[in-house]
This record gives sequence, C-alpha cells and structure tokens, in this order.
Amino acid sequence: ANHFVRVVDLHGPHHTGYRVPIPHEIGAIRPAANLNFYSNKVAFSISNPLVPEVVYEYDMAKKSLCVVKEEAPRSTDVSKYCMQGSMQRTGIDGEKIPFTLVHSRDSLGDGRPLLINSYGAYGLDVPMGFKPSHLSMLSRGWTLAFAHVRGGGEKGFRWHEDGSRLKKKTTFFDFLSVYSHAQRVTNTPPGRVSAVAHSAGCLTLGYLLNNCPALLGPVFLGNPFLDVLAAMSDASLPLTVHEYDDGTAAAAAAAVMAQYDPYACMWTGRDPDCERALQHLGLHVPLPGPWPPTLLTSSLTDTRVPFDGPLKFLAKYRQGHSPVEKQPHVFLFMEDTGFHFGDGGRYNQLREESMKLAFLLHFSTDKS
Repeated sequence: ANHFVRVVDLHGPHHTGYRVPIPHEIGAIRPAANLNFYSNKVAFSISNPLVPEVVYEYDMAKKSLCVVKEEAPRSTDVSKYCMQGSMQRTGIDGEKIPFTLVHSRDSLGDGRPLLINSYGAYGLDVPMGFKPSHLSMLSRGWTLAFAHVRGGGEKGFRWHEDGSRLKKKTTFFDFLSVYSHAQRVTNTPPGRVSAVAHSAGCLTLGYLLNNCPALLGPVFLGNPFLDVLAAMSDASLPLTVHEYDDGTAAAAAAAVMAQYDPYACMWTGRDPDCERALQHLGLHVPLPGPWPPTLLTSSLTDTRVPFDGPLKFLAKYRQGHSPVEKQPHVFLFMEDTGFHFGDGGRYNQLREESMKLAFLLHFSTDKS
C-alpha cells in the first residue's frame, strides 16, 4: 500500500515489523487516548488537508484495523481535489527535498494562486493536519504546497541536524528549491505565490524578505522568531539554553546567525550564499527592494517569542522607508491575550484564521 503505518516488535530486532495499510494519505498522525498500558490495542488518529481527523484502533493480536470515529467535511466535495504527497525537488546540494501539493484535479498549471507552508525547525514536521481553511482556499481556486525542508523531522534526525546550527541556511535554500519547482508546476506568477509560517518557521520567510522579496506575494508571519542573535543570547528565554554547545561551537554558530538573522541583516543587501542559490536554481530576481504585503501577529503574553521581537522588526523596516505614504502594506496585529499558539477558544481561533485568509485573499493579485 502507498499509505501505511509500521508495527515494530519491541522484543525482536529493531528492523522487524510489518505494514498496516491506511486508506488515505497521511498528513498528520498522533496517538489517541490509550489508557490501558497492557492492552493489545492501540488507538491513533490520522488526518490530512482534505480529510478531517479519523481515529483508528489497531488490534496487534488479531492484526485488524477498525475506525473508531470519523467526521466527513461538511458542504464540500473533496473528491474534486487531490493530494500529491510524493513530489521531490533536488536541492542545491543534490539532496532530494520532498514537498506536497494539494489542488483541484483540473486546475494544476493554469496559474492559480499558490500558498506555500513551511516550518523546518526543532525536528518537527510542517503541520499537515486538517483545517477548514484549507478547503476554503481550495474552493477559491488556490493550490496548497507544504515544503518539507531540512531542520524539520520529516526524514529523521539527520534531516533536522542538516538544517540547524551551522547548517541553518540549508533550510532557506530548501524552501527556494521547493518554491522554484512548485511555481513552475503551477505556472503561478510570483505576485500570486504566498507564504505562511509560524514561530521558528518564520526565519525562512524573514531571510527571503531581506534577500529576494520579489519572489513572493503576500506573506503571513505568525508569532515570528526574527530577532535571532538577541534571543539566543538571552538565557532566560525558554527555548535557548538547550541549544547551547561548548564555547567554540557557540562562537561559530553566532557567526553564521549574523549572516541570516532577519532583524540584524535588514537593509544589508543580498547574502552571497543566497545569490549563489538563486543562480543555481535559475531564479532571476531583482536586488532586494520593498517587501510584498506582509502581516505579522504576536501576543503581549507570548513567553516563547516575546512581543518586542516582531515590534523591533517592523519598526526597523518602516524606518528604512520615507515618506510614510510610500511604504508597502506591512502590518502587525498584536493580541493582548493568548499565548504562543494563539488565543484559546474555538471562536477566537476561527477569528485568527479568518483574518489570515482575508489578508491573503485581498493581497494576492497578479503583479506580473
């Protein structure tokens, strides 16, 4: 089967096991409620951008799989769309970079708007679970892309290591590799290629805004981590100390950070490494200029990425433009409640997602 989970015998050699077929593409998988440690059954949930969460139960004694709970998307015929989860693009160093496309079965290649999602940090996969907003975008003719760049965990621990510390720029160039291929496959003009990231995933988009903003249409940065050198020098922040190595490694890492830190590198011109990557990929991009429409969000009570980081970032960008009326549409939405992962409550989450979609839809115009 093309889609499966693997069962491994913990009492045998690590490589032994077998596959259990799953009837649809796997975008996100997580354990469900498993309250009995000694049970032969295990419950887990699977979803993808087209399929809401389905809870399965697998009986390891009988080797049988059954559906415990599922919910069909309402008022949307998902058979009109397809998910291509095995696409790859060769990166600038020869590595195969996987990405996923979700699109209407009859629209790929006709220049419709393209939205690229990425993360590439902490060994975590780019989120690919079901969200009603995915169907909303698809119903409006958009194509969705999910870039599985290095720094994330899609291909194991090595995949994370190859996109972190001294190799962090690999994450950015993997995104450019996916961008170049997805943009050509969809035939989407640059002004209609939007990008979305959250938290540490925003490093990639901050780097691109400073180095090649002409590639992008509207950009959404959710609770963005953009003031890298200052944050990594602050041991009081919760996500910094565990990244520290010995002094020599830290000094080398700081030197690399100084080359890509979105805040520190603003208005410093194009990074030579980025120029080489663009040339390798055949992307002919004007020198850095005004940003595309950009929306940043933050919260006064965010303890992971303090609100002063996005504020400093936006203030520095605006100081580089004069007069004020000629500045592009760059916005910051600041919450006075909520935390790093947004405000709590169903309706608050819907409001936040609606704002993001309204921004992307409004500013996604063909600039070619």
